[in-house]
Amino acid sequence: MSVESASQLTQLKDFLGASVPSIASFKGDLSNVTAPPFILAQKSATEFPAAWCSHQPLFLAQGASSDAAERALAVLKNFLASLKTQTYTGSTEKDGAKKPLNAFLGELFIAEFEGPEPRTRLISEQVSHHPPVTACYLYNKEKGISAEGYVAQETSYSATSGVTVKQVGHALIRIESYGEEHLMTLPTLSVKGVVTGNPYPELSGTCHITSTSGYCSKIDFEGKKMMGLKGSKNSVHAEVYHIDSPSKPLYEVNGTWNSTFSIRDCNSKKDLETIDVEALEMTPLLVPPETEQDPWETRRAWAQVLQAIQAGDVKGVADNKHEIEEAQRGLRREEEQAGTEWERVFYRRVEPEEGRMRLLRMAGEDLNAERTNGVWQFVGVQEAEGVTPPYHAGLVPTGRVEGRDS
Repeated sequence: MSVESASQLTQLKDFLGASVPSIASFKGDLSNVTAPPFILAQKSATEFPAAWCSHQPLFLAQGASSDAAERALAVLKNFLASLKTQTYTGSTEKDGAKKPLNAFLGELFIAEFEGPEPRTRLISEQVSHHPPVTACYLYNKEKGISAEGYVAQETSYSATSGVTVKQVGHALIRIESYGEEHLMTLPTLSVKGVVTGNPYPELSGTCHITSTSGYCSKIDFEGKKMMGLKGSKNSVHAEVYHIDSPSKPLYEVNGTWNSTFSIRDCNSKKDLETIDVEALEMTPLLVPPETEQDPWETRRAWAQVLQAIQAGDVKGVADNKHEIEEAQRGLRREEEQAGTEWERVFYRRVEPEEGRMRLLRMAGEDLNAERTNGVWQFVGVQEAEGVTPPYHAGLVPTGRVEGRDS
């Protein structure tokens, strides 16, 4: 074991020794637990939605086929190919699982993906803090492809199963040229190996992708069971079928979501292709320089924390996080006293549409609006592109008015 690894393991043991008694039976938001810097990802939860377009050709190919079943398969392919980027929070598999920074209410992440104009754009906003809910919208105007969604994370910890994150929410893929929508639910994430100092992620449970075309996917995730005696690490099995014939799959997917998976045509009994996730080219994400960002944009807001993480500065991480978190608590107290609510920039709380509810029922899922602090909807491309900074009238996340010392 290297000196660096030994030091990290010591930090982890100290952290667990201090924290486990209070979080062993904890369920909810672990944002108040400051982990050692080497466990923290150098990004916030608001950046996670970028994973849906991390392999942009697959994202745009969702609407390429004139065949509805093939489009359903393309949606499934992009979903599976994006999971590694999302689950490993942008770090390498060798680095293991990292804990993202818990986004604060009002935090924004706005970026574009490299490519010809008009580029695919991402607008992500933290619309709730208790519970923590991130809403996102990705769109490419030329191709008529968009992805909209929101998710709350319910986190629990136990010494035997590690950290478990239930993702409550869903995403909607829209293909304008066919007037088609695909709704997808999300898997449960487990981080195992925490106690040994080698944390790694596993996905579990069953997800569904339903569509207005009637073509659906059922995705089953499985990982190693306790003590590694059962199950295959990172395995995935999926089937694409029509809602009228769920027992007659058209396509079948088998493999691992973090390595390779193969697609088979169930009618011809032929393998169509094997996707090597590691070999897929990552589409560069274009983010304005920190100096050009609004104070509420992720990388500017967390700049000092990110510097402390890179430097391995435990105190620097804790102090700079504390400043933002205390200021946010102060803003919530002011709103409570005034009887007001924080104004979101790009998303609104709405009543659920019947189309969305129908797709959820096809998946056998509930809306669970009480667990996501409501149903969240993007304001629309035209309105969003008309919004310019400053987004909150000079107020910054630390509670101060920009340009003033106090």
